[in-house]
Amino acid sequence: QLKLVANLPFNVATPILSNLLSVDHVPHMMVATIQKELADRITAEPWSKDYGALSVWLQSQCETEIVRILPPTVFWPAPKVQSAIVRLVIDAKRRQEIPDLRYFHQFTKAIFLHRRKFLRANVLAAMKNILSKTEVDEVLESMQFGPDTRSEQLDVPSLLALTEAIRALAPNWHL
Repeated sequence: QLKLVANLPFNVATPILSNLLSVDHVPHMMVATIQKELADRITAEPWSKDYGALSVWLQSQCETEIVRILPPTVFWPAPKVQSAIVRLVIDAKRRQEIPDLRYFHQFTKAIFLHRRKFLRANVLAAMKNILSKTEVDEVLESMQFGPDTRSEQLDVPSLLALTEAIRALAPNWHL
């Protein structure tokens, strides 16, 4: 079993952890020391300020956990921020439940691009020149998402369902 154990600098932690879930042979587990701010984003729940595309992408495929918070004093030289050890355990069943990983990843990034906008505006922006307002409204209405729903309110299963409803109408879309 492939495992990643690393102390990752902030500027590469997100792409490394995220991109390792985009490959065919993912690690069984990833344990990394990262900035606490990033660890909070990885483990964030819907409705929180830290919840976003990264949270959804990782949680859709992994059990995510902050194992320990590390104060700056445990490093030399001491950084100006807290760190955290995170553990991501890949869940093969969850991965198999995502019909198109690339599409889901791209769509999730697109609808979290403008955090303070409503979900409808984010989907319309992502699907500009591909789906009409009527088509988007019909999908959102069929899923019972109100006009004031925001992307950060949706849990992972809801975002997976939304992605598949959009993909059924626009299967060749990509960022």
